[in-house]
Amino acid sequence: MSAPRAARASRAVDRLLTTALARDRIARALYEVMAEGLDFRPCDASRRGDREWLRGVIAVPLQRATDQALHSLVWEVGQALERAPDGLLDRLISSRQWSDEPLGQWDMGHNDHVG
Repeated sequence: MSAPRAARASRAVDRLLTTALARDRIARALYEVMAEGLDFRPCDASRRGDREWLRGVIAVPLQRATDQALHSLVWEVGQALERAPDGLLDRLISSRQWSDEPLGQWDMGHNDHVG
């Protein structure tokens, strides 16, 4: 694949997947997995200081895991789109009106983003 096509695929995937909403959903899903796996019960952390410590110690690994998951997803989907049949990547990109805003903001005619 040509370098410009690969760059377009990478940019398109990054804009589509690295939104604040996507980051929040991934973080929530990872939190649920962690909470279920560790199964913290109220009696395990009955003191306020214990609960605050647990929240603090979980925050950094959760953020790192969220970042890694998004990065991996963007890379994998970008690789797949680089091999898309002729015209598919162009249709995907042209079906959205890209703004110049960073971090995945785009206007599909039904969001509250003002650009």
